Formats: sequence, structure tokens, C-alpha cells
Amino acid sequence: MFRKLKIKQIPFDDLVVIPTIFEDNSCFAHSILAACRKDYGKLSIADKKSLARKFRDTTSTLLTEIDLKTDKTYYEGLFNGRIEDIGKELPDYSLEQMVRELQGDNFLDHHLQELISNAFNKDIYFLSAKTEDVFIDTKEMYFLCYKGRNSIIILHSIDHYEVVGTLKGTKINTVFQPEDPLIQYLNERILENIKK
Repeated sequence: MFRKLKIKQIPFDDLVVIPTIFEDNSCFAHSILAACRKDYGKLSIADKKSLARKFRDTTSTLLTEIDLKTDKTYYEGLFNGRIEDIGKELPDYSLEQMVRELQGDNFLDHHLQELISNAFNKDIYFLSAKTEDVFIDTKEMYFLCYKGRNSIIILHSIDHYEVVGTLKGTKINTVFQPEDPLIQYLNERILENIKK
């Protein structure tokens, strides 16, 4: 099940949106899972919700695990190792609040992009339904989150996330290689937007 997607600033005719569950406040997790798991669309709603719960719990545990490449916890490595200082200024970025958000049932949003990108080893692009363009919070987030990995694209509308794919014949692609023309175009748009 999908619907066609037209985004004014993204001139690709083959874009589609795959709807996600929104009543469990985990539509961001559902979008990641729908993009990365081939079997996701065949799961029951109960199984999708259970999988999203597991995603949230596993990601919260990851925050305190040691990254063997850096010998720091994954949390300590966020924002180029500056996350603890940021968390003092912005409580949503404190370790305690991030764990509470992931383990709880409140709305999960994209401020966890860097952690989730690293956990899934995927670059995550966001399209805004409101501005009809690609968006990123800050210039710094671009350099933290986009590392030339395989990518997924998520549509963000008011308090909801859905996975974006491209329709080729009868197949929908939801994971994109770095050299894919769509990903290259999104990179160009982000760089244009952060220069403004």
C-alpha cells in the first residue's frame, strides 16, 4: 500500500509514500523499520508495534554501550563528543531524557537522527510536507549525519513520519545507494539550503 508523492522542490516523478502506524507515537521508528526491513509490510499491526517497541528499547540501551572504535559510549560520541555539554543547555539532549524518551511512549522525533543513523549505518534524509523540500535542522547536523552511506528518506508532516520510496515498475525501493540521482539531488538541495 502506497500513495504517490509530489514535493515541489524535488523534481522526481516516481516518489511514493508508504504509510506508517501513528497511534503508538513511534511513527519515526516505523518509518526506519519499513525502509530497512523487507518483511515489514507483511507484518500484523500488533507485530509492527512490538517491533517498534523493541527498536526504541534497543536504541535506548545503545546510548550507554561502548563504541569500540572510540572507547566512549555511543551517547558520549554524539555531536562530535559535545553531547554532554549540549545536554546541559538543552535538556532534551541529556542522557537521562534521551533514555526516558526512547523507553517511554511519548512521541519519538528526529532529534535522535545521528544516533539512529549510526545504529542502522544509514544516512536519513527528511522531506517536509509543509515546505515541500528536503530539510535539516542545522548545518552541523549535515556533517554529523550524512556520511555517504546507503540512505533512507522520510516524509515529515505535522507530528507524523512516513517512509518515502521510488516506484520502479511494480517494485518500491526504500534504501538508496549514495550515487543514486535522488540522493545526490537531496544532498545538493541541503547544501543550497544551509548556505542561505
